This record gives sequence, C-alpha cells and structure tokens, in this order.
Amino acid sequence: MKTIIYKTKTLAIRTLFTMLITTNISKSQDTLHFRNGSVVIGKVTEITEIQIKYKKSENLNGPAYAELKNDLASINYNNGTNETFQYQAPVQPIAKKAEYYVPKATVYPSLKPFGATKFMYNGAIIGNSEMHSILLNLNDPKITSHIKLAKKQAAGQYVGFGFFPCAIAAMAIASQPSSNGPSSNNGYLNDEIAGSVVMGVLGVACFATSITLKVKRTKNEAAAVKIYQQKYQ
Repeated sequence: MKTIIYKTKTLAIRTLFTMLITTNISKSQDTLHFRNGSVVIGKVTEITEIQIKYKKSENLNGPAYAELKNDLASINYNNGTNETFQYQAPVQPIAKKAEYYVPKATVYPSLKPFGATKFMYNGAIIGNSEMHSILLNLNDPKITSHIKLAKKQAAGQYVGFGFFPCAIAAMAIASQPSSNGPSSNNGYLNDEIAGSVVMGVLGVACFATSITLKVKRTKNEAAAVKIYQQKYQ
C-alpha cells in the first residue's frame, strides 16, 4: 500500500514538474497561429512584407523556417503582446495589350518603264502620277527625294506652252506695216521688227526651259525606279 502511494506521489510530482517546464518554455517563446488552424511554438526572427521567419522551439539553434504572411492569422509574443495579420489579396499584374508585329513585304511588285511617260507595274500600265504615289508610299528617303524633284520639274514643264502665244504675237507684230517707213541708213530695225524678235526669243526660251525640265524630270524618275528595283525587287 505504501509503495502504491509513493509511486502515485512521484508520478504527480513529475507531471507537475513537466507542466511547469513546458509552461515556462511556452512563455519564453512565441506562438504562431496559422489560418488553417495549426499552431507552432517557436521564436520569430524576422518579419518582411510578405514573409515571416521563425525557429522551432525544439531546435532554436537550428535552421529558420519561412512562411507567407498571408498564411498567418496572428502571433502571441513571449512578452504578452499579440499581433494580428490581415489577409492581403495578391496584386494582379496589369495585362498589357497584345502587340502584333506585321513584317513588311520582302518582295514588291515589279516596276519598269513602258514607253516615254508610262510604266508597267505588276502587269498593269500606269502613268507618272500613279508611279509617283506608289514610290512615295514606300517612305524611302532617296526615292522620295527624286520623286519630289520630278514632280516640281513636271509642274515647270507647262512653261513650254508659252511658246505658242509668243510665236503668234511675233508673227502678228512682224506682219504689221512699218510706222517709220523703210529702215534708216544706220541699219537699225524698226520698232515692229524689234518687238517681233523679242516675242520670238521669249517663245524659244519657254520651249527650251520646258525641254530642259522634262529631261531632268525623266532622269529623276529613272533614278527613283532604279533604286526601287535594286532595294525592293
């Protein structure tokens, strides 16, 4: 009987001693409460914006464990304070608008001169204005430079039409009877003949300028077409 009582007292003392030790250990460490209901006793070593690092109570000198802050509900610290953590919804990245790259064509339709003022483009006959538009749409600096010059020169060619009124005026003046009579002995032309000559010279100048501009325009167009053929065909 005495033996049983002795053993019972001894067991009770050991149990009480164990509870005291456990309680002291728990009080000297932190208690982590997770959202899934689990509890971990350890020592919190670091808290960042997204993580909580701690060491387990059974191995305080061992490795540190890391848990997401969103997985933790609260921490009871060994000094009696409590910290509660609110769940932070993850930030969704802003979806960028899909960008599609459309490669430029590597082979363009053929372009060749066809007669004096026409061109053969992809099997069809086109004029100067159509050819100018097609080449300008390429936005090629060299081609654009030649075509812009050609367009200015083409516009200047209309000065050649001045030849006809000048020629008519010269003929009309020359056909008028002289107001001063026959030419003087000094050999000077009378006023009518002088006016006729002036109009004739102006007419020839208009015609020559038109021809010169046409030649230059043709050269610029040919240079633009040549660059097109070399770079895009």
